Amino acid sequence: MQLSQIIARLREVLADPAALRYSDAHLEEAIRQAMQEIDNRLPRVVETSVTVANDGRDQPLSGLDDPIYLLSIRYTSSSGSLELEPEVQFSYHMSAGQPLVHFIGSLVPRMGDTLSVSYAACHTLSGLDSAITTTLPDGLQTALVNGAAGHACLQRVHALHGTTGAKPGEVGQLLQIAQLRLDLFQKNLAEQKVYQEFGFPRGFALDDWDHREVI
Repeated sequence: MQLSQIIARLREVLADPAALRYSDAHLEEAIRQAMQEIDNRLPRVVETSVTVANDGRDQPLSGLDDPIYLLSIRYTSSSGSLELEPEVQFSYHMSAGQPLVHFIGSLVPRMGDTLSVSYAACHTLSGLDSAITTTLPDGLQTALVNGAAGHACLQRVHALHGTTGAKPGEVGQLLQIAQLRLDLFQKNLAEQKVYQEFGFPRGFALDDWDHREVI
């Protein structure tokens, strides 16, 4: 799945093969908006290990791949391994796009110890914002097209607002198409939740109110 393929599908859906109404830049922005919504609802879950470079309670988790929020941390030292409890044994905040973890209580990481980190990350689409690879699952391609089509229609509504070049009824028709596509988008995302492993896996944000960026 690449940006050019999604744009081609959008032009079919929007009946604009000659790019008379929607430029590639407009469609890219619509795709970007849909990707952001997907990241909020169904982020990519990544697991990695970080070796502690210096002793101390405050440990930067540098080098994570476009993280949104942390899911879990397992601390491993010469004396054993321990799954850490959020807000009891650690807290964190984002600094320059990367988590800075503060360890609480008696636990103070030492140089050479290992932090096994699980985190939610943004998806990528090859060709969009210089991304080389695509991490978005094929099962979300239809959702992406529907979401981007809806946002593209809303962009055109805003562009036509107050102009004299709009055809009679065009704005109303665009709003109807936008609502239809965005409704399908939300339905697609809801269906994908059903396919996730039972019990709401880590990083599975149910709704806006259930999404926590700080653990």
